[in-house]
Amino acid sequence: MKTVIKILVIVLFVSLINDVNAQFKIKAKDKFTQAQTSANNVSPDAMLYAIISTAALDTTGKDLSWIYNYYSANLDTGIIVITSFIGALPGTIGPTLPGSLVRLLTNNFVDSDVALTTAENAGGRLFRQAHPNYNIFATIFKVPGLPDTTRPYWTVLYSDSTDNEIFIIDGITGQIVPIGITNISSEVPDKYVLYQNYPNPFNPSTSIRFDISKMSNVKITVYDVLGRELTGLIEKDLNAGSYVVNWNAANYPSGVYFYKLETEDFFDVKRMVLIK
Repeated sequence: MKTVIKILVIVLFVSLINDVNAQFKIKAKDKFTQAQTSANNVSPDAMLYAIISTAALDTTGKDLSWIYNYYSANLDTGIIVITSFIGALPGTIGPTLPGSLVRLLTNNFVDSDVALTTAENAGGRLFRQAHPNYNIFATIFKVPGLPDTTRPYWTVLYSDSTDNEIFIIDGITGQIVPIGITNISSEVPDKYVLYQNYPNPFNPSTSIRFDISKMSNVKITVYDVLGRELTGLIEKDLNAGSYVVNWNAANYPSGVYFYKLETEDFFDVKRMVLIK
């Protein structure tokens, strides 16, 4: 218990000095080996299941400290390792997490800066611009729970005092994971716009951004090169704003596809390329 209290004090301290010691910030990958060694010193079977930043990251994906969470079957408890530029401090915690959440994460995952860049390009930057009166920050953390428990993911959470925006990034491919439609701005656009998907070409998922200037029934449909309808991504009433919807084409072959945005007053079609 004393160890856990010390760890929590360190986390709080690190968070408070996060902005005044930028030169000491590190990426999650920088301390991966040291954290694993520290956990193995507590228990040889320590398995990493989550990496969490202690505070808001800077634009390079760095933080002053990262929390590495492990599970030990031998101890039937959790192991927490706090890392910073000066080293790593291990301790034990409990109770254990459900077994379905426990899996070994190796060091071949994409870096925190890659994940943050992906989120920025997918709408994180727009989210900040849409809230000029607030200090928007992004906290990035790594979990194995969603949406495929066989893979690790980076989750980037943008937040202000009233709204949150979440991006899930595949920890192996570095690409956005489709989690449905996301409102990236409540600011009212002056016209309807369907943007080019990103990334393009893509494999296996891509993001489609669009603006609607008034409340509309919005339908987005994907077609193959022969004009056959493959799947509907959206068909619902949406308030005016900017949105992003994701398409996961894991079950489709490489090739050229088209996506169409339809409302009562507007329609547009764009081309995208799936390369596997």
